[in-house]
Amino acid sequence: MSFEATAVEKISKGAILALKPGANTVANSSGSGTTEKFGGIAAADKASSDTRTNLSCHMFGVWDCRVGGNISSGDLLKLSGANILTNGVNASHISGGQVVGKAEEDGANGSTIRVRLIGS
Repeated sequence: MSFEATAVEKISKGAILALKPGANTVANSSGSGTTEKFGGIAAADKASSDTRTNLSCHMFGVWDCRVGGNISSGDLLKLSGANILTNGVNASHISGGQVVGKAEEDGANGSTIRVRLIGS
């Protein structure tokens, strides 16, 4: 899937991205995670000095992701900071497009686990 990206923002390949409100534009997750909608995982690097405004993003597949908090296999996960996912998903997160994916294994705070992306 391809989205617009801010021309002046540096985005690293593999970064978990958030959709900017009211636009079809992705950016690095701000770190708040409270209302950010999942925008995919960056498929390529984007330098802040280039003028590209298009970025391909992965929305499906199984990825190694860092988690905050203790995670159990099967938990639905949401953004919780810059490149960090956490559990605690409720109905408003689901309807708000904030669910990133489902944990495929248990993990402790700060660990890296396999996550199946849901593809919002």
